[in-house]
Amino acid sequence: MKIYSIVIPHKNVPQLLARCLASIPARDDIEILVVDDNSDPDGLKGLEALSISRPDVIFIYTKEGKGAGYARNIGLSRSTGKWLLFADADDYYSDGFIDILDKYKDSEADIVAFGAKVISLKTVYRLLPIRNGKEAMLSRWEVWNIMFCREYVLSNNFVFEEIPVGNDAMFVIKACYYASKMQREEACLYNYIRREGSITFLHSNSDDLCRCELLLRMNQFIFSIGEKDYSRDLGGIFVIMCKNFRLIYPCFKMVYEYKQTWRLLYSFIRVPYESLCRKIKV
Repeated sequence: MKIYSIVIPHKNVPQLLARCLASIPARDDIEILVVDDNSDPDGLKGLEALSISRPDVIFIYTKEGKGAGYARNIGLSRSTGKWLLFADADDYYSDGFIDILDKYKDSEADIVAFGAKVISLKTVYRLLPIRNGKEAMLSRWEVWNIMFCREYVLSNNFVFEEIPVGNDAMFVIKACYYASKMQREEACLYNYIRREGSITFLHSNSDDLCRCELLLRMNQFIFSIGEKDYSRDLGGIFVIMCKNFRLIYPCFKMVYEYKQTWRLLYSFIRVPYESLCRKIKV
């Protein structure tokens, strides 16, 4: 029986994927599912080499090119383990991570959150495990430092959104909010790499509009469950509008349609005011 299912979406980074896979031990109770999101021929050639060196890994090939959210849903639907983990192909796990997670394999929790390191070219900082669903609503929706009970996920029909950026946000917020029992592991078991060229750094018009709508939909959900005190500030939308005047109308129209105009107007006042205060302080 599989205890852990680790789902890894992949697109055109086979060398980095090799590092990720090398950080996961080959054990009979670990199921690794790599879901390729329509890589180019060079990327597929790299996957072929990996499939030879890691016969324990299940490689799933998709041609739709619908993004990481779609790939994660494919992996989720094929998984069989008691526990679900989701990694990015360009990240990797810490040494001995699975030995620490073994402490929780018989847990009755819906979610086990664990620590992580965020690594960029200039900095490394520690990310503490999330405490509860309300913290997820406020600021935290990383999927890669949480272990989910697969039965809990399937019974509640939690799925990833098939959108260009932030596909894991609503998945994490809902899963954390509705969890009846959460456990926390302080150790840093995952290493998240802030890499230029990754989805995090994409800023096309369509990506920024996707970010805006995601923020509004998050608030819509938070309002619907009566937790308006934990709703998201719309300062991010204000910043996007200031950086790209072409997005002012579509962003404002979107905010109006989601009936959150008052929150955006508040950001018009707050963001410049805080910026001015910082300058005066300096």
